[in-house]
Amino acid sequence: MTIELKHSDCLEYLRGIPDESADLVVVDPPYFEIVKDAWDNQWDSEQEYLDWCKAWTEECFRVMKPGACFYVWG
Repeated sequence: MTIELKHSDCLEYLRGIPDESADLVVVDPPYFEIVKDAWDNQWDSEQEYLDWCKAWTEECFRVMKPGACFYVWG
């Protein structure tokens, strides 16, 4: 079994992963306006944040193998 942990811009990294190649995706996205840190508030509007969430979620599902697990917490 091989386990890789990556810390990078998620969209850049995900776009380089082949379709249906991941058995597990675990994410802890920024909270947007719930936490006041700069990392959590890098978007100018709620809609911009939601658009970003849609983009990374779509990429996660693209790279997941059929039957893969997807864990999101926060």
